[in-house]
Formats: sequence, structure tokens, C-alpha cells
Amino acid sequence: ENAKIEILKRQEEHKTEFDEEYIEKAAKNIGYGAVKYYDLRQNRISQYKFGFKLILDNKGNTAVYLLYSYVNMCSIFNKAKMSKDDISKLIQNEKFKITNKKERELLLCLFKLNDVLDEILVDLNLNRLTDYVYAIAVKFNELYTDNSCHIIGNEHTNSRLLLIELTKKFFELSFQLLGLEPIEKI
Repeated sequence: ENAKIEILKRQEEHKTEFDEEYIEKAAKNIGYGAVKYYDLRQNRISQYKFGFKLILDNKGNTAVYLLYSYVNMCSIFNKAKMSKDDISKLIQNEKFKITNKKERELLLCLFKLNDVLDEILVDLNLNRLTDYVYAIAVKFNELYTDNSCHIIGNEHTNSRLLLIELTKKFFELSFQLLGLEPIEKI
């Protein structure tokens, strides 16, 4: 219910229209995902403090923050008017060209997935995966908000769109491992 209230509030603020079915689905994904994620990100030997306000915060290491980041990735492709077929062609025909420090930092963060999974298998601390996904979200948002690294409308657009697509795929895999359902718009 709290997630639905936030979606309706955001819909009104941004003057967007979602049908009732989508609002229900998104609220369910956000609500359940927020509780699951909050639970999984706790270190099994640390104190546990539960609160809906903490769980549904859209800043910090929460599912809501991750889902907003994922939505931003989807919106980049919408703004670039890229269909799934266009993205597939881009993947087949283009190459990465890292030209900005923020791109490099995001890519290096993405490369750590195997190490994180190995650490989880050794010490069974699943919160390592939540910390990893959060780190990717932070690096993505630093890139996304960096005025010196425009994603669309320059000679590096295709390379940056490839990086965003790769990041999106890492998010989808991580969401699947954590039992979260992504949403494409809020």
C-alpha cells in the first residue's frame, strides 16, 4: 500500500499516466522487493532494525533506489528511441570506447561479479550481492548525472548505450538472483 501511494504521488508530480493494472503490478514489485532486499542486505551477525520508511526510501542501499536506477536505464533507451531490435543491432555492430572516468569506473565495477559470487559461496553472506548491486547503481547514477558525460546526442552515444545495456543486464541478473522483479517505469 505504501509503494502504491508513492507511485500515485510520483505519477501526479511528473504528470504521467499509468493504467490501474500497471500501478498494482509495480506497487507489488516495489513493496515485496523492498522487503526482500532489505532482509537480504542484512549481515547475518549484525543488528536488524525493521521499518517501512527505511525499506521504502528511494535513497541509499534499498530496492527502491535500485528499481529507480533500472527505470532510468530503461528511460535512456526510450529517449534514444531504441527498440529491442535496435539494441540487438547495436550490440552486434558496435564496440565499447571508454572515453570518460565515470564510464571506466562503472565498467570496472561490473567486472567484479564473479569475485562477488565466489565470496558469497565461500562465506554464505548474501549481503555481498546486495552491496555489489548497490555499488553498480551508485556508479551508474554518477555516470547518468555527470554533465561531462552525456549519454545521448554525441559521438560516444553508441558506446555509452552499450555500457548502459550491459549494466541493465547485470541488474536483471542480480534481480533474478535476489528474487526481485524489475519494472520499466515509475
